[in-house]
Amino acid sequence: QESPTDTFGSFQNETYMMSLLSHPKIIRLIGICLHPVPSLVMEYMELGDLRHVLDTCVSQELLPWSVRIKILIDV
Repeated sequence: QESPTDTFGSFQNETYMMSLLSHPKIIRLIGICLHPVPSLVMEYMELGDLRHVLDTCVSQELLPWSVRIKILIDV
């Protein structure tokens, strides 16, 4: 199990890597918030996070398999 120092170091590494990403299919890292817990502040996504979109669309059968595969390839 990671110590709090290791966990924060992992958070710093993830933050740094996210700050380097620039791609139209990846939302931007706006900043970080350290309190109450370290959190990433990301660009607003109108339809919510990817997990929500996939869960909602799949449950309502609005997302055909061809589109799901395209999303998978694009990620």
